[in-house]
Amino acid sequence: FRYYIHINDNNGQWDWDYFVGTKHFLDYVEFLYYLQEYNYNDYITSDTSPTRWDIKGTFEANTRITNKLCKLLSNLNRKEFNKLISGEDYLKTWKFIEKNIFSL
Repeated sequence: FRYYIHINDNNGQWDWDYFVGTKHFLDYVEFLYYLQEYNYNDYITSDTSPTRWDIKGTFEANTRITNKLCKLLSNLNRKEFNKLISGEDYLKTWKFIEKNIFSL
């Protein structure tokens, strides 16, 4: 059975069809993380209908950002990260995110 996953972002009040990560970046990173955790390797399509932006550029942004995040997540120390998110030390978890997701 194949799943049909579609991606976009919005402000939570209306489906503005922003490209991925523009409003809910960490939520999107987490979503991709769990797709990898569950070995999802199938269709991801963009549910974006840009009316104010360049259509081609918007779809390219979705693809570019998604591919970069998937690559970043595939290189993540998952054992350490899973331990952190299963624990109660929010600041230590955030420090890991700063370093490994934001590269700060």
